[in-house]
Amino acid sequence: MSQNPLDNPFPNFPEDVIQGPAREFVDLMSPIRESPPQAFWLSFITILGNAISPKVSNALISSEPRFYSVLVGSSAKTRKSTANNTARNLFRAVGMQLPQKPQVTPRTWGKS
Repeated sequence: MSQNPLDNPFPNFPEDVIQGPAREFVDLMSPIRESPPQAFWLSFITILGNAISPKVSNALISSEPRFYSVLVGSSAKTRKSTANNTARNLFRAVGMQLPQKPQVTPRTWGKS
């Protein structure tokens, strides 16, 4: 029986993009936490990018580079916050200054 492509509209994650220190982080955390490796990788590179962006410059671009990411998954089951908090704790443990978490106001869309 063939699988309907609409059942999973997302392409498979290209595992070979996880390299270097991010790979070491993923390999260390995946066996002991419930988050998928992709979530650990995305959290690691996003936090690293945001931490170093004020120190990166380019002669052609005057603004700081930014990398935005979104972890998509079912509530609670994919452990998105676990991956993000684990990566954040790693960078804090080594003394890296991290930007403050943005203040988010919860909204219920479609209701007034």
